[in-house]
Amino acid sequence: MIVITGGAGFIGANLIKEINQRNDKIIIVDNISKNKKNLKKLKFKNYYDKYDFLKKIDNNKINHKIDAIIHLGACTDTTENNWDYLKFNNILYTKKMYEFSLKNNCQFIYASSASIYGNKSGSTMLNNFNHEPLNLYAKSKLEIDKYFFKVSKKKVIGLRFFNVYGNYEDHKKDMSSPINKFTNQLNEKGYLNLFDFRKKKEPLRDFIYVNDAIKMLNFLWIKKRPGLYNIGTGKPHTFVNVAEILIKKLGYGKINYIKFPNILKNKYQYFTKANISKLVTLGYKNHIKDLEKGITNYLKFFKS
Repeated sequence: MIVITGGAGFIGANLIKEINQRNDKIIIVDNISKNKKNLKKLKFKNYYDKYDFLKKIDNNKINHKIDAIIHLGACTDTTENNWDYLKFNNILYTKKMYEFSLKNNCQFIYASSASIYGNKSGSTMLNNFNHEPLNLYAKSKLEIDKYFFKVSKKKVIGLRFFNVYGNYEDHKKDMSSPINKFTNQLNEKGYLNLFDFRKKKEPLRDFIYVNDAIKMLNFLWIKKRPGLYNIGTGKPHTFVNVAEILIKKLGYGKINYIKFPNILKNKYQYFTKANISKLVTLGYKNHIKDLEKGITNYLKFFKS
């Protein structure tokens, strides 16, 4: 049995869809009322509310043989300012699931984030923990990375996801990818809103299509090589580039430039680029879609 926390979420639902090609022995742990739309075509054995599942762990009432725990559940709101909330959902919850994996002697994979790099891009610093996160969400992810890897390295796999986009992310609303937001704006209004950097240096972000991120996760799952790994393409793009590809592919729309909000001042990553050489060294050879091909695949899903 495979436990997937956050299984009703964006990456979780895509992962389950991929696993379903060979297996339906999956336990989903998530907020019980969350994203039922994402689960309509997926196969799994049980769905537990997160808090109920934690209680069952405490009372030793999980009787399944657990082969792997893939912990994707977290608060992913980069604007969340309640540290106690983030500490519970992103640190204590992760530690609890890790302890559960030890009791079951099973593999543990968890989601970290490229946000921990702050303005240092993440290209060369996988094993350096002297980062300066730009928000409390990123701080919480850095803290759990330190717990697993800074002192005595634990036998777990941490995935520092860069800007993942694709199917099943509408429920994320403000926290959805720019590609998802821009597509919805173009569909609803005929234009998309873009922060105005025309008189400054354009931000660059590493965007990875969710199916490619899942391929990387599966590769590491099979390899069972503990450590931290960047999950990205290594090829950053401007938001203008994203907008132009979407407009070209959809055949309509325009860019509406808006003022950069003060609330994001000093909290905004201007450059991200994943160094995936560690994956390549392990033998990862799957082709990563370039931005245009990834967006093309996403738009097929969007239109359907």
